[in-house]
Amino acid sequence: MRRIVSKVVLVSGATGFLGAWVCKKLQEKGYRVRGTVRSLKNTDKVNFLYNLCTDPKYPVELVEADLLDVESWPRAVKDCKYVMHTASPFFVTKPKSEDELIKPAVEGTLNVLRAVADSGTVKKVVVTSSFAAVIGKNCSSPARISNMYENTHFLAVL
Repeated sequence: MRRIVSKVVLVSGATGFLGAWVCKKLQEKGYRVRGTVRSLKNTDKVNFLYNLCTDPKYPVELVEADLLDVESWPRAVKDCKYVMHTASPFFVTKPKSEDELIKPAVEGTLNVLRAVADSGTVKKVVVTSSFAAVIGKNCSSPARISNMYENTHFLAVL
């Protein structure tokens, strides 16, 4: 397996489903991974990530950063070459208002991108989106939430 020369990749939302697997794959490729979490005190999420990403040669570094805390992002992106922004609010039930979902997603992404622009070290950024961008209450898409395996294939080719 090809190993990368110790370039640091920031993965926002590292303890989320997508973020955790991105961390694992990056670690397997030899990248140094710095992941953001809302709280290092959430031991269930932190331990899940550490148990998933077990390569002692390339340990995952975790830092606290909140999407809406503009001050937390410059510290998170410091000395990173790449940023993979996977953090986004996620609700199992309907949010009480758009501000619970939209504001953190939009403002949080802008906070990350502003820190990237000011960093002087980040060369590339990947911003993931939410399934809400393509599936919604009035969506005419043939994808159905009841059949997620087929939906992921369908959405992958959109």
